[in-house]
Amino acid sequence: PSVQFTSINCHMRYNMEICFLLNAIAQIKDFPSFLACPPSSTVSASAEIQKTSQEAKLLAQNLPVKHPTRKALLRLAHCHHKFIEDSVATGKEDPFLSARQLANWVKSITGHEAADLKDLSVGANFHRQQPVSAIAPPGQPGWLRDNQDGRPGVSRFIPGERWYDALMGFVAFVYQGYQPWKHQATVEVARYLSMAFPVKGKEIAQLADNLEKLGRQVLPSRAQKAIKSWSIEVGLGDPEYDAQDESYEEHKHGLVHRPVGDQPLQSLTCPTSSTCNLWNLLHVTVTAVAARGFSKRSLLSDGSVLSHGFQGGIELPLQPEIGIKEAQAFVRTFVDNFLNCKQCRQKFLWDYDQCNYGRCRFKDWRDLPLWLWRVHNAVNLHVAAKHEHSPDRRWPMYQDCPS
Repeated sequence: PSVQFTSINCHMRYNMEICFLLNAIAQIKDFPSFLACPPSSTVSASAEIQKTSQEAKLLAQNLPVKHPTRKALLRLAHCHHKFIEDSVATGKEDPFLSARQLANWVKSITGHEAADLKDLSVGANFHRQQPVSAIAPPGQPGWLRDNQDGRPGVSRFIPGERWYDALMGFVAFVYQGYQPWKHQATVEVARYLSMAFPVKGKEIAQLADNLEKLGRQVLPSRAQKAIKSWSIEVGLGDPEYDAQDESYEEHKHGLVHRPVGDQPLQSLTCPTSSTCNLWNLLHVTVTAVAARGFSKRSLLSDGSVLSHGFQGGIELPLQPEIGIKEAQAFVRTFVDNFLNCKQCRQKFLWDYDQCNYGRCRFKDWRDLPLWLWRVHNAVNLHVAAKHEHSPDRRWPMYQDCPS
């Protein structure tokens, strides 16, 4: 065939280098991204590298001539033709890719037209005639698995289990999503977690120190090696998704593999979704910050680097406003850099920057976790409307809080 297609999963470890190089060449940072690569036999690598980004040019100049990464960079230099949408919806509605725009782009690059044009206008329908309302009566509960059987409102998990899984989510996202342009953000979120998260504050601070010493110019493989070594050392386990063993039992949905002896451990509170662990991390962190704020004491067995130990002392910002804004900034930085769903990320950032869900209207520390729950509820309603899900996953559920 004169046109061939392939796909690359940038979360697989053996694709990390090629994704790093394609990002340097064409500045691709989102999923999904589309690149066109003319046949290498028809182009000159030395000429094509001059058509790439300044970052790729500097990389080619600074690497030794015979370095394997430089050779790979030159082999990929002709893949700098990136699909850019003609118009993207912004604001409250998600921007959806247009099949017709993609087909027109392929035609402009290759001269080949889609075989059946009418198929370009037949696709998934993400809209419902009647939108889900946040003030509608409660529906079928969607959180029952989080409660003990027959005991609404009584969690089946202890706090430590949620904390452990939240840290597991943190490691998974920064390990799988690390890129040089995210280096500073990775250091910043680790540094903040060392001060805010309930456990392993000193250990998280050490991770931030290790990454800071490596610098932002380090290859992704070296940074990932440092994250992996740290994760194993502190007892969280190996975050590497081994492509040679994709058994469901050992690698559910790409979550961190936490072996104890020969037995792999899975996420207890989020067994089926890595996005669940992202929410776990954000909720645990802002709730811990708020609890310290309004009690003016450290948490029980607080492991934060700001805690003064068993005396209950804690270093707090002089004004609640500062502490709340710092926590919100952490949430924004983490989502902006490590949530790889482009539409989800853009929607979150738009709502954040528009001060939606009461983000900018807070009176005290209690408003911080409530703001994040309003955001989470809005996401759940949006997903329910998009996929026509029947369970009502708004929090708190009716059984827990009938008033």
